[in-house]
Amino acid sequence: MKQWITKTYPFLARNIPNLIKEFSWTKTKELISQYGSLSKDILSFMSNIFKGGFDGNESMLAQLFKALEKPNFGEFLSATGELASKKGDVFREMDGKDFGDFVNAYNADPTGTTKIIKEFSNKPETEKANKDTLMNALKPSALRERVQIAIENAKKFTLKSQLDEREKEEAKKAHETLNKLLDEIKRILGNYSK
Repeated sequence: MKQWITKTYPFLARNIPNLIKEFSWTKTKELISQYGSLSKDILSFMSNIFKGGFDGNESMLAQLFKALEKPNFGEFLSATGELASKKGDVFREMDGKDFGDFVNAYNADPTGTTKIIKEFSNKPETEKANKDTLMNALKPSALRERVQIAIENAKKFTLKSQLDEREKEEAKKAHETLNKLLDEIKRILGNYSK
């Protein structure tokens, strides 16, 4: 929790005053009425933020704040909005893990992930364009980010000579997470070797 507060407080302190100053309830109501059908998909998408889906100690919000700091986050958000408007069922089908992979893919490869999302949004209805297709396209980048997070989490235990009981439990979870990721990598590579 302390790490999350340390990371998020400067961001919130910098941005909240501007958001409050620029907030217009009238404009918000107009947008809601104009994009009412789309709002259900966006709310579904946003609810996944709070469902979890990240391995290790990385919280969904910490990963989102990490994404917000990327230089082309606006372009990613625009591509995501376009995807929601053109293929809203993709977000309705997503669960917390899918959303976690969606954000992890962006954090690992902002430009490539944004490009994939844009291309996916523009696929004709005749082509297979469902949640599974999108998540498979994002999987390599998402997996790379998940491995990086797990390694960083495990490193903090290797630097200590003694672990207390809580740290031993966390180290065990970090080890389990790394093993799960290794199994996932083996499964993916096994699919390519067939």
